[in-house]
Amino acid sequence: MKHHQMSPAEREVFARAEFRKFRIASPEVDAAIARLESVRLSFLKTRGRLQNPLFVLGPTQAGKSTIVECWKEGVDAQDAPATGGARILHVTCSPNSSIRSLAIDILMALGDLAPPFETIEDAARRKKRSRMRTGDLVGVDTWAMYMALHACGNAGVEVVVLDELHHMVMSDRAEVTRYSVAEALKRIAIAGVVGLVGVGTERLATILRAANTKQLAMRARPPLFLRPLDGSIPDQAKQFAQWIAAVDAKLVEHGIFPGPSHLARPEWQPCFYDVARGNLGRISRIVEEAACAAILEGRNSVSKAHLTQACRDWAIPFGIADWDPWEQKPRDVGTILQSARKEFPL
Repeated sequence: MKHHQMSPAEREVFARAEFRKFRIASPEVDAAIARLESVRLSFLKTRGRLQNPLFVLGPTQAGKSTIVECWKEGVDAQDAPATGGARILHVTCSPNSSIRSLAIDILMALGDLAPPFETIEDAARRKKRSRMRTGDLVGVDTWAMYMALHACGNAGVEVVVLDELHHMVMSDRAEVTRYSVAEALKRIAIAGVVGLVGVGTERLATILRAANTKQLAMRARPPLFLRPLDGSIPDQAKQFAQWIAAVDAKLVEHGIFPGPSHLARPEWQPCFYDVARGNLGRISRIVEEAACAAILEGRNSVSKAHLTQACRDWAIPFGIADWDPWEQKPRDVGTILQSARKEFPL
């Protein structure tokens, strides 16, 4: 359906759906995907033996989950498993994660490939008063996890990506939850039933550095950090500007607007940097809100007024920004970096 055949509300729905499909290539994204793919290829060579987990750390909206999805889409496009499942299982962890909730999250991510939940609950009740046998798959006392990992094997899963893994510490019983989940992950890694990738904010790093989780950290690969770009470094400032231009091009490529909005104009680049604090993922979000504001006005491009509206109606109320640089002048790079480092001090 062409733009002139859609109502503004229909165009907004279309635009938001298309934003979810944006995939922007860059050397940094390619390097991150290569680190992730190494986990999968290592598993294929050493299945059944110790696997070294990879932890991906970055601030909120740094593009962590999007990079995982790009990697997953590329692997699935090359060679989908005969089971009809996915070689990479992308799992979103529940708040206050426990071994049991983590197992349920994995089973939910498997969808139709998971055994019926009635079967899992029945098995869990029957195992409640018994311990798993020595030599069982991972040696944890949660039958649901045992079944989840078997289901992954039956579905052809090679790597399980545990997104929002920092949730394992967000509990009043943080120390207990942290240890039990970390111990389960360590045992899964030792058993070599799947490759493991953990994704989270800097809170995940505090978990891995804790005294009672050292055994998991000692078996892990060096972390993959997705740090904010430093606008005082010319190459990183250039990369930031290129990303803005790439998002602008995607607006046209995906049929959201008929022509470019020239978002990467020099006077706007410091404004984007101020709001995003150097995080590439936040560029897409501020542009998404500005584009929807433009669409609801019946416009075919993003203007300064729409960026201001997005900043004041979305970024500032949700604490993503505390300043409207399009109306007020953007702050200096040093001030912005100081704010970014408080958010992600690693």
